[in-house]
This record gives sequence, structure tokens and C-alpha cells, in this order.
Amino acid sequence: MKTIGKFGSLLCFGAMLGYGATLSGKLMDAACYDTQKSQKSHEDATKVCAPTATTTDFAIRTTTGKVYKVDSSGNSALADDIRKGALKKDHDGDIHATVNGSLKGDVVTVNSVNLDKLKQ
Repeated sequence: MKTIGKFGSLLCFGAMLGYGATLSGKLMDAACYDTQKSQKSHEDATKVCAPTATTTDFAIRTTTGKVYKVDSSGNSALADDIRKGALKKDHDGDIHATVNGSLKGDVVTVNSVNLDKLKQ
């Protein structure tokens, strides 16, 4: 019976970790960020690596400074949203967004993206 209880607790804990996350911050070109992160501060890298219509790999830098890569399906959706004009840069060249999804390490599986209209 103790083994079943431990197993059940482990399953609940694992489900809690993978359940969901809401990340608010700035979208970035992940490939650019990988090359810039050792040379520039996080804020400078965020500006230099703002996504464009040709960006295929995305990351989000949260308000706490942590950077999460976006999974492949999220990358496709974000690229489409930028090309269609649903996600636009604000007056200083950033795209502020809230990403809802699940975390697995430093990768976020995106369920939805909301443009942070307060920053626009």
C-alpha cells in the first residue's frame, strides 16, 4: 500500500509540474539570442534579437530575465502571427506578449499567445 501511495504522489507532482504556465515578457529570435547572449546584456540582446517576418525559432524573455525557447509547433504559430500582422512591434521595437502553455525544462509548449496591449 505504501508503494501505491508513493507512486500516486509522484504522478500528482509530475502532473503539477507539466500542467501549465503563463509567461509574460518579450518575444525574441532564439537563434539570434543564442549568438548574442554571451556578448550583450539580456536587455540589449532582447532589442537586437527582436523577431522579424523571417524568424523561425522563437524564445520569450520573461520579466524576471529567464529565457525559454518555444517548441516547434509554437514556432510555426508565432511565425504565422508575425507574418499576418497579429503580433506587432511596439514603439521601441519589442513584441510584448503573454504565452500560455506548459514547461518542460527551458522549453515552452505554446497553447496560446496574447499580445500585451498595455505595452503597445
